[in-house]
Amino acid sequence: MYWEFSGYLDMEWILSQKGLATTIGGSAAIAALLIGQMVQRPSAKKIAALGGEMQKAEGPPSQEQLAEMQALQNRITTGAKWVAILLVVTTVGMALGRRLFQ
Repeated sequence: MYWEFSGYLDMEWILSQKGLATTIGGSAAIAALLIGQMVQRPSAKKIAALGGEMQKAEGPPSQEQLAEMQALQNRITTGAKWVAILLVVTTVGMALGRRLFQ
């Protein structure tokens, strides 16, 4: 879509206000996707596996398990904050490119 929208990567369009806003917005969306796939998803899978181990174990979870669970939860929280920021940048960039810089 960007290929056609940019006039087949026409540098004059890309460096215009509309092009820069759209490019920054699109890049932020791709970065958010990558964080989701490379940080959030693996961490969620590890939490699920660790939760299963904790459930199967007799007695309370070990300190190591609790520490690992906390670290994974913190990683997901940090990733979610970055994704939220990037999606705001995406929305603003796309809106500016679409409406304000025509």
